[in-house]
Amino acid sequence: IIATRTEAPAWLGWAIFGACLVATPFYLIVTLKVRNWIQLSISTVAFMVWVFAINSKLFGVSDPVYGGVLLPIFTFFVAAIPTTPQPPPTGNAGQG
Repeated sequence: IIATRTEAPAWLGWAIFGACLVATPFYLIVTLKVRNWIQLSISTVAFMVWVFAINSKLFGVSDPVYGGVLLPIFTFFVAAIPTTPQPPPTGNAGQG
C-alpha cells in the first residue's frame, strides 16, 4: 500500500516496519507462549528477511533480486540452527 502511494512520508514505512518487528517476538511470547530465545531470534530475523524480500526499497536496495536470493538462502540455512539443548556427547562415541 505504501509503495503505491507517492505522497506517503518515508518515515511511515520505517514506523510500520519497526512496530511489526517489535510485535513479532511479543506476539510469540504472549500468544504462542514461546520461551526459547533462539526461536524468538530466528522468527524476528526471518521477519526482517521477509520484509527485505518483499520491499527491498525500504532498505535502500533498488534491485529486488537481492531479496529474492536472500530469502531461500536464509530459509535453507536457518534449518541447521538447533533450537533445543543438545545432549552432551558420550565418551564412547564412534565405538560399537
